[in-house]
This record gives sequence, structure tokens and C-alpha cells, in this order.
Amino acid sequence: MLDACQITDPVSWKKRVLAIAERNHAALPPWIRAARPSGSGKVWDSVAWQTKADRNVGADEAARPIRLVLSWLNRRDLLTAQGKRLVGAPNEQLALTSALLVPKAAQFLDTHYQRWHDRHGINLIMNASGAASAEEALERLWLQDGEK
Repeated sequence: MLDACQITDPVSWKKRVLAIAERNHAALPPWIRAARPSGSGKVWDSVAWQTKADRNVGADEAARPIRLVLSWLNRRDLLTAQGKRLVGAPNEQLALTSALLVPKAAQFLDTHYQRWHDRHGINLIMNASGAASAEEALERLWLQDGEK
């Protein structure tokens, strides 16, 4: 049996951390717990990612793209019950995770979220006035995919 010091494959470490997260989330170091909410599955974005580690972004700003996407998905009935509850949560608690989404929405975010965030979400963090164009971009991507 190998001990932790003998495992050199980074994929093995990632699998080990994911297994611990699923089995006993509280056993993870605090910096990992903050980045990976309990029972969240896949995480596309999190306010904690933007506000921790000496980042110069406040929770209100970091929440803008996440809240916009959650609201947009909610209007299309693409959130789970847990996701619908999170729509009104305080900004500090917001994260965009697979536990909040129906499978069709998760597939959509897998395909488009990173590119959308790079083009629109970042600007939304810096200036709330871009919300309408950011939402229009989500709509165009949704229509482009034929609403699967």
C-alpha cells in the first residue's frame, strides 16, 4: 500500500481530494472547502474564488455574473429546487454548481460558461452596467444550441 508521500501522479491527488470532498467535506483544508462547496459536484464559478486569496474583488461584484446566470436559468426552469433557493441567497454564498442545475443546463454551461465569462462575466464584475448585454449573449448562445 502506498502512503500519500509516494503518490506523484497529480490526477491521483485530484481523485483523492474529490473522494474526501464527497465522503467528509469537513476533513478538507479550509482553503479547499471554500473553493469547493459541500456536495456541489462540478463548480463553474464561485464568489469565494474571486474574493479569497488577496483578490481585490468584493462579494457584490463577484456575484454579478453568477446571480445573472442563476436568474436567467431560473426563468427557463433550468434550476433544481436547491438552485431556486440559492437565487435569493447572500452574495457571499453564491456559486454556480451542478447540484443547482438540471442536466440540460449543466450541459449548456459545460459548453459555453467559460467563454461567456471571459467575454461578459469579467466585464460584469467590473461594471454592473453590462448586465443587459451579458444576458443577451447568454440568450444568443442558448438559441444557437437550439435550446437542446
